[in-house]
Amino acid sequence: MIIDMTLGLRQTVKTPHFIPTIYSITNKRNGRQYFGCAENALNRLVAHICALNSDRHVNKALLADWDDISNFRFEILESEKSRTKAEAIETKYIQSVVNPYNVRKRKREMK
Repeated sequence: MIIDMTLGLRQTVKTPHFIPTIYSITNKRNGRQYFGCAENALNRLVAHICALNSDRHVNKALLADWDDISNFRFEILESEKSRTKAEAIETKYIQSVVNPYNVRKRKREMK
């Protein structure tokens, strides 16, 4: 499910709240992706946007590429009953792309 955040926060998104959900943020210009896992994915995506818009996001590569919300696509990929299983799926997504924005998990898994 693709979430168009340019429509504003009033958009109704039918995703299960408080269920571990894997989401992605995709840069439409270069195809680079960030993957995340959260129990309330919509709130987490809003937190990402707020941090990016205020120049305070912890992911410096994503922050450097951020210029306008319309250049990014936000997508709910999967939901799982188990947080552990959702995190494992998130890791598989991260490992499936060549140059993801995710840095910490890739570094941890390389050790």
